[in-house]
Amino acid sequence: MWSNRGLPKRTNPRLLVPLQRDGGAPLARQVEARLRELVPGTPLPPTRRLAADLGVARGTVVRAYAQLRHEGLLEGRVGAGSRIAPAPRPSGAPAAPPDRRWDLDLHPEVTDLAAFPRRAWLRAYGAAVHDLPDRALGYEEPLGLRELREELCVYLARARGVRCDPEQIVICGGLLAGLAIVRRALADTGVRCLHRARVSHRALGELSRGTVSGPATGWLDVDGAGLVVDALPRRSRQAVLVEPAGSYPLGARLSAARLTTLTEWARRQDAVLVESDLNAELDHDGVGLPALQGSLPERTVLIGSTSRALAPGLRVGWIVAPPGLVGALTAARRATEPGQPVLEQLALARFLAAGDLDRHLRRLRSTYRTRARTFANLLEDAVEGGRLDVPACGFHLVMGLPPGAADESSVVAAAAAAGHRVRLVGLAGHVLHGPPLPPALVLGYGALPEAAMARAVQALTGAMAARGRRPDDEPAGSAATPPRG
Repeated sequence: MWSNRGLPKRTNPRLLVPLQRDGGAPLARQVEARLRELVPGTPLPPTRRLAADLGVARGTVVRAYAQLRHEGLLEGRVGAGSRIAPAPRPSGAPAAPPDRRWDLDLHPEVTDLAAFPRRAWLRAYGAAVHDLPDRALGYEEPLGLRELREELCVYLARARGVRCDPEQIVICGGLLAGLAIVRRALADTGVRCLHRARVSHRALGELSRGTVSGPATGWLDVDGAGLVVDALPRRSRQAVLVEPAGSYPLGARLSAARLTTLTEWARRQDAVLVESDLNAELDHDGVGLPALQGSLPERTVLIGSTSRALAPGLRVGWIVAPPGLVGALTAARRATEPGQPVLEQLALARFLAAGDLDRHLRRLRSTYRTRARTFANLLEDAVEGGRLDVPACGFHLVMGLPPGAADESSVVAAAAAAGHRVRLVGLAGHVLHGPPLPPALVLGYGALPEAAMARAVQALTGAMAARGRRPDDEPAGSAATPPRG
């Protein structure tokens, strides 16, 4: 049975009914035949309205509706209009299986979507619709809506120490879209190679395998002091993708010594630094590191987005670039992403201006800080011999599997099976190049309430036990297969 919840009491949809008035079947039969072709659930106009649209007597439409209602093919309610009934399921046919839902989702990229500030966003969006100038309803400005770029200048300078003006900001569709635009612009300006961590965000891997236009990819290691920069080449026209606040997913911050080495290398080799801190705004202590762009604005391209701070579904991001790169970025944006929705841009501008993002981030940082401590304590008590690394920002941690435990893929599969239905992610999927790392799990708590953490830990230990230990004759490292690099 269809529901009219949330719909107006009466709808007046338009319905196209081609009629043959000379020599054709009776008009009521023609209307009836057209209604039978409609998709189940299609709303229908009132009989009086349809008759006027078709230029026929109302009784003609009434007879067509009555016949379909008699056959159970049309449903209607007083005050709510009529619509085509859902197709009946054949007798004895099995019901369609429900979509799979995880009982607990520990994916490290799933944010706390329940924390999205709906009321504040609704105020900002309503103000955007109310105040939107007529000119903004046309095609968007090449760099994106100026109102948003102006507010981003103020916010990024205050919260991240970024130094720029609105003409240095290009609006894009998020982190991945921004990096694709930057890669294309770098290639167009003669950059030969983009160096990046070999252990990183899985979705960014496709941008390193030649599926997106850009320079060649070079690979760098990551250790406890962040990106290992000693291996950077002493050649000109190179670029480095760096995450100073915390390399994802391992979470190591770039040390002050390596930051100095990196900036000196960039000046000496005429290089470009591409800064992409996924979780920089979600520092658990609320202090965090200033953006690298603030100390080297003439050589740094900063990519940011709302995906972690608000929600991935907003699809709004930004690129802050040196003036000399803005033209290439604008051209690359036109080629890969012609424009962004104007209302979302203006709503975000209002959201920033009202201080709503600052308030939301304070609440979110407090939530993630508490969850990180609680989850880590429970894991340390329950899992013996497993190394636990808790990044200083974001909403995930990395747990190394105990010596002799089952391999990553087996634990992930056991957790997903019936009886647990817990979504886990192994570290191996984040190794984009080179040899595998010791087996570990990347455990997200963005969608994990504190009340469910004990159950998650119990399911995790159960999944580890379900697959048992490796056979004595199996080499300890054989389970981890290096992914495509």
